[in-house]
Amino acid sequence: MPSKILLSAIRLHEGHSDALGGNFKAVWELYRRVVESQDWEFLLHVDEITYPYFKDCEPHAKLIVEKRPINSILAMELATRRVVQSEQPHLLHKASGQLPLITSGTPMIFGLYDFVYKHVQTPWHKKLYKNISYRQSMKKAVAITSISEFSRQQAIEYFGVSNGKIKTIHLGKTDFADNGSNEIIPCASPYVLSFGHQKHKNVECVIEALSSPLIRHHKFTLLIIGRCPNEAILQSHANQLGVNVVFLGRVSDDQLGNLYRNAVALAFMSHHEGFGLPVVEAMGCGCPVVCSNAFALPEIAGNGAKVLECNDAVGVARELSELLVNDAYRTIRIQSGKDRAKCFSWDKTTEEVLQLYRNILGN
Repeated sequence: MPSKILLSAIRLHEGHSDALGGNFKAVWELYRRVVESQDWEFLLHVDEITYPYFKDCEPHAKLIVEKRPINSILAMELATRRVVQSEQPHLLHKASGQLPLITSGTPMIFGLYDFVYKHVQTPWHKKLYKNISYRQSMKKAVAITSISEFSRQQAIEYFGVSNGKIKTIHLGKTDFADNGSNEIIPCASPYVLSFGHQKHKNVECVIEALSSPLIRHHKFTLLIIGRCPNEAILQSHANQLGVNVVFLGRVSDDQLGNLYRNAVALAFMSHHEGFGLPVVEAMGCGCPVVCSNAFALPEIAGNGAKVLECNDAVGVARELSELLVNDAYRTIRIQSGKDRAKCFSWDKTTEEVLQLYRNILGN
């Protein structure tokens, strides 16, 4: 009988809302490929929010659907324990989020993304819980995967993880279909893309850049992707500086691909990133990228993007101006981005994870 591997895909939404967290896309891209391997029997643990995204995996994996809401850490812990006790998997893989604290006896893989909570304003009790749960996750895991070498080194520094226990496995690049449609683009002027679903994405810097005398006459529009928790503040800031902004909310993959392909650039000036998936996505679509030098971004961007200090609004303005008026420079930036994006592949990521399973399970 093949070994059973339980893939955890519950409580990937944000708090008590139905909005899926920023890491969900990467988990979905990985799991739907992993289960196609015929070397093991896969169990895919989902809740009512994640089930619609994973239902097509059913021919390759047994789906275990939680009917109860998983809106708390305790609910997640109890649900995982029930499934582990009933299914008796040989391995539990949680590709994002801390491992269950009360589940024992089953070898577990912990998927590490970042330690942003240590660097942003976080209530003390949440920070305490995260410190405890991260420490326990790294202690209980038989192996840890990190989405960047930067996060890997932080785990070693913060929690004393041994070098041999944690492995860097980069995320892959989504290949967006080109349907030739521009229907979602709500402006006729040249536009810049940013992501604003978390405050540390630092959209303020991009707004300031677009108000600079260097490029104000180009009348750029800033399109902001994601549900912005500080939308009213950003809108007020843009109004004061005379910058036109449009909040797009969540968009589909087809829409996102079109937005990348038609943008002057992606401006991704985040203060904290464990990887920075939009940087890779944009480069792969031929969208020039200007990003910050925070955390893992220089590692991921390589020579494929213009890398600046987080709050260098003047530098962002200069880069955007050059990309708009200098066709030769733009062509170079696009090609260097495409070359860099080739380093990231979901097939490569999947194979590295499968090899990790082989190492642990011995087959």
